[in-house]
Amino acid sequence: MSFHKPGLNCDLGEIDPTLQLEKSIMPLIHRCNIACGGHAGDIETIHGCISLAKENGILVGAHPSYPDIENFGRISIKMSKEELTRNIKLQINKVSNICKEFNYELSYVKAHGALYHDVAFDEILSFTFVNCVKELGILEIMGPPNSPLEIACKRSGLGYVKEAFADRRYNAEGKLVSRKISGSVLSDLEDVITQCNSLINQIALKTIDDKDIFISCDSICVHSDTENSIQILQAINKTFF
Repeated sequence: MSFHKPGLNCDLGEIDPTLQLEKSIMPLIHRCNIACGGHAGDIETIHGCISLAKENGILVGAHPSYPDIENFGRISIKMSKEELTRNIKLQINKVSNICKEFNYELSYVKAHGALYHDVAFDEILSFTFVNCVKELGILEIMGPPNSPLEIACKRSGLGYVKEAFADRRYNAEGKLVSRKISGSVLSDLEDVITQCNSLINQIALKTIDDKDIFISCDSICVHSDTENSIQILQAINKTFF
């Protein structure tokens, strides 16, 4: 079976205003998803992240969320289509405008938290999100494979980056296990490497309920707020790259 090896991505600009974490992570990844004010981040952190991305030759993605800093964007919010569209575009444009200052491309968009799951699996929200991105002239969206969002992208002529996670458990349906459930986050290096081996070499991945599933992806995410994210990324790079 022929396949391409997926790269690594990380959500950045979220938890360390000094960006010391980002400085350590950037050389270890291929894409960075920059928080743009909805759940975290501000003009200064966006500016710093794009500067680091350009310095390291990393693809830049905007990482919009529901406007909910208090809950880190991890709770769904009911918004009208117009309000959601306006908010998403506002966040993406923050990253886009700073990319232009650096003469550096904004390559794609990846939603964050509850918005990530809502736009990925709700057909109406999928097309709302895709239309937002397309109207801003961005050519790719990152999200889970085999989802309504992937279908919406293909129908709209946008590229789709299929994403999987190194540091999160899956259920038998191929969806992420809720963070509220014990064991949903992987931080043990052996467990992470085992999961990455399944993703990279396209072999069976063990779910939290001990089922076998197969996930095809173009990019593997490690969350920067996972307690040992730097060590995880170092171990993945040493083992697979």
